Amino acid sequence: MRNLITGIVIKIKNLLELQKEGLYIEHERMRCSSPCPKCGEKINGGFIKLLKPSSINSSRQQILIDYITFHYMEKHEIYPKGLWASNVKLEDLISTNEKKNPRDQLSKAELQSQKKEFSLEELNKKINEMINE
Repeated sequence: MRNLITGIVIKIKNLLELQKEGLYIEHERMRCSSPCPKCGEKINGGFIKLLKPSSINSSRQQILIDYITFHYMEKHEIYPKGLWASNVKLEDLISTNEKKNPRDQLSKAELQSQKKEFSLEELNKKINEMINE
């Protein structure tokens, strides 16, 4: 498992440095931070967004990785349960839903079903797909 975590961290760091064409990385920083429970390092409350826009051959793809999750993977070689990478932030779905006409709004269960959390293996596979497409 550690080899897989290390491989994912290396891929993300390479993407940050190389800026592969058609694959974008955005940093969504927050105005808050919290200490890592393992080492005490202050970690920003935001996240990294890996984004591949839609094309003729594929639909838009994105992966959101909280800074604390990336910190755990990079520094402690752990992929923490409850902090898995996902395709969307539930808060964004709720915010968008609230702006809709009430009759068009989705239930909380319907919103939650749109969020996909990635296991470590799924995260690795998804990153590889985004890089190689």
